[in-house]
Amino acid sequence: MDDPENSKSYESGVQMLQQAADSMHETPNNIYKYICGHIMTQMTATAGIKKHGQAAVDALLQEFCQLDNKDVFDPINASTLTTDQKREALHAVNLIKEKRSGKLKGRTCADGRYPRMPLCSHL
Repeated sequence: MDDPENSKSYESGVQMLQQAADSMHETPNNIYKYICGHIMTQMTATAGIKKHGQAAVDALLQEFCQLDNKDVFDPINASTLTTDQKREALHAVNLIKEKRSGKLKGRTCADGRYPRMPLCSHL
């Protein structure tokens, strides 16, 4: 743990597991849903907007403004790019994170899952 003096997150995790253990008489599927409901607080932008409406849109806009203010991206007109350059570009994934306090945060990350062509033809 980073800060042994602050064990609040540890205690809440222990409480969550204790509640799950206490409800072991329920089906495993219900326990799985219960635990994932506490752990999985990140969702796609579409799911976040469906669930939280304008608050999720505001969180995403705040993330986009932060990226713009910090000059993370330089705008490039897509019509000036070659087909190879477009193929090499990474896609951005926009997510909504529900904090324990109930606050919504926007998250943007590069999706590197797309296959890349090898640099050498013999690979």
